[in-house]
Amino acid sequence: MSDSPRHRTAEPASSAPSPATVQTGLSPDPADAVDSGEPPTRDSAFTPDASGLVSARGLASATRWMVVGRLVTQGSRFLVSVILARLLSPEAFGVVAVAMTTIVALEIVKDLGTGAALIQRQQVDQRLLSSVFYLNVVAGFVAAGLMAVGAPLIADFFATPDATTVVQAFSLVLAVGGLTQVHHALLRRRMRFGGVAAVEMVAALTNGVVSIVLALLGAGVWSMVWGNLAGTVTGSAVAWVASGWRPSRQLRRADLRAIAGFSLNTAAYNVTTFALENTDKILVGRWLGTAPLGVYTLAQRTISYPLESISKVLMQVLFPAFARAQDDNATLRKGYSRAVGAIAFVTLPVMVGAAVVAEPMVHAVLGEKWVGLIPLLWFMAPAGALGALVSAVNTIYSAKGRADWMFRWGLASGAVRLAAFAIGLQWDLQGLAIAYLVVMVVETPVGYAIVLRLIEMPLRAMARVLAPYFVMTAAMAAGAWLTVRLLESTGATPWAQLGAAVGVGALVYGGLALWIRPPALRDVRTLATSRG
Repeated sequence: MSDSPRHRTAEPASSAPSPATVQTGLSPDPADAVDSGEPPTRDSAFTPDASGLVSARGLASATRWMVVGRLVTQGSRFLVSVILARLLSPEAFGVVAVAMTTIVALEIVKDLGTGAALIQRQQVDQRLLSSVFYLNVVAGFVAAGLMAVGAPLIADFFATPDATTVVQAFSLVLAVGGLTQVHHALLRRRMRFGGVAAVEMVAALTNGVVSIVLALLGAGVWSMVWGNLAGTVTGSAVAWVASGWRPSRQLRRADLRAIAGFSLNTAAYNVTTFALENTDKILVGRWLGTAPLGVYTLAQRTISYPLESISKVLMQVLFPAFARAQDDNATLRKGYSRAVGAIAFVTLPVMVGAAVVAEPMVHAVLGEKWVGLIPLLWFMAPAGALGALVSAVNTIYSAKGRADWMFRWGLASGAVRLAAFAIGLQWDLQGLAIAYLVVMVVETPVGYAIVLRLIEMPLRAMARVLAPYFVMTAAMAAGAWLTVRLLESTGATPWAQLGAAVGVGALVYGGLALWIRPPALRDVRTLATSRG
C-alpha cells in the first residue's frame, strides 16, 4: 500500500458478504500484534466475520460509543459555557479565544501528520511507535516554547494585551499533548472507540468542573485556563491507561523517514485548511476587539455541536468501511445516502430550532449581557446545520483516494468563505453571520455536485434523500416560531416561551417523523437498540 492517499487501493473482498454484514467492513490488522508485543486487543463488536468484514452490529456499536462520548463531551461543554457565561464577561471569553486559536494552529503543526500516518500504515512496530513518540515529545515542547515566547506578539496581533500571560499559561497544553499523540492514534488504529470516548469525556468533565469551581471562587479568566490544563492532563492519563502502550528506548530516523511522505502531506493539508477556516476569528479579534470575539466564539461554539457530535463521529466510524468498498459505487451510494440522511435528521431540527428560539433562549439561559448573540444565531445556526451536511463530502474524497480533489475543494471553498467574511465584516458581526449563511447555502449543493461524481450519483438523487428532513424541519420551525410569538404577545417569561416552543417543535417534528418514516428514523432506532 502506498503512503499517498491518492493511490491507496483497497483489498478485494474474498467473497460476497451476507445481508447481515455491512458491505464496507474492516479487515483484521495483524500489525496490532506487534504494537506492544501482545496479541491484538479490540472492542468485542469489531470482531470480523468469516469474510473479514465487520458486522452491522459492530458498526452500530462503534457509532454508539462515539456518539455517546461526543454527546457527553459536547453537552458538558455547552453546559459549562452557559454557566461560565453567567459568571464571566465576554472579554474573558475573547481572551481565551485568542489562546485557543493559537493552540489549535500549533497543534496541527506539532502533530506533523504522524497520528494519521500510524493509523493508515499497514504495519507498525515498537521501534516506529517509539520513534514517533519521541518526535512528538520534542515537537510538543518546541511548540510550547514558541507559544510562550511569542505570547506578546500574539496578544498584540489580536490587540488584546491582557492575553499575554494567558497565552503563556496555555502553552503547557502543547507540552502535555505531545506525550500522548501516539496513544490516541493507537486507540483509533485498534478501533477501541470505547477508550477514545472515555478520554474525551474525562477531559471535558474535568475541564468543566475545575473551570466552574474556580470561576465561583473569583478566578475570572484564569478559571478557564486552569480548567483546560486540568482536562488535558487527566485526558492524557486516561489515554495512557486505555491504550496500554509504553515507549521503549528506541529512536531511528529511518523509521520516521518511512512515514514522512504521508505525514507531511497530511500536515500540509491540515495547516492550509485550518488557516482558511479560522480566518474569521482572526478578522473579528483583530478588527472588532475581544468582546465581539467572545460573542462570536460562543455563537460558533454553539453551532459546532452538531458537526462535532454527529457528522464527524459518523464519518469517522464509516470512513474505513467506505474505503474498503471504494470500487463499489452502488454500495457507496447506498451507505452515503443513509449517512447523510442521519446527519440531516438530527442536525437540521436542532440548529434551525436554535435560530427560531434564539431570543428567549439567550435571555433565559445566558442573560442580558449576551443579547448580541441573538442575531448571530438567527443566521449562524442554520448555516451550522448546512456545514454539518457539507462536511461529510471529505469522507468520499478520502475513501476514493482523491485527496487531490479534497485539497482543491478545501482551498476553493475556504477562499470563498474568506472573501465573504471580509465583505460581511463591513456590517460588524451580523454582517459576518449573514455572509456565513449565504456562503453555506451556495456551498452545500456545489460541494455535493462535485463529490457525488465520484460515486456516479446525480445531485437530484441526494436532493430526494434530504427533502423529507427539510420539510419536517420547516414545519417544526413554523410551529415553534408561532408559539414564541403567541406567548410573547401575552407577556410570558423567556423560560415559558423557550419551554413551550421546544415542546411544540418536538411534537411536530416527532409526529411527522412517525408519519413519513424516513430511513434515518430506522437507523437511529438501530443505533439505540443494537447490542454489542
